[in-house]
Amino acid sequence: MQAFYDDDLSISEISQNEKVSRNAIFDSLSQGEKELDDYEEKMQLFKKQKEFSVLLDELGNTADNEKRQALISKMKGEIGYGI
Repeated sequence: MQAFYDDDLSISEISQNEKVSRNAIFDSLSQGEKELDDYEEKMQLFKKQKEFSVLLDELGNTADNEKRQALISKMKGEIGYGI
């Protein structure tokens, strides 16, 4: 997956480098993407990241010190819970 996504190699280039068929590379990429989707569904990291981003925006736009402290506490709780 790294060669395809990070190194921007084509399936053909990867198959030549690894000396396997293009279909084997395609199947491997498909399986890896499925596993990543399964992890995301279970862990919901993208959803948590968006929620955390909203809290940061709210914190940046809040002048009320009590509300800021409440937001900071909530964020610390999210981090402690395993965001």
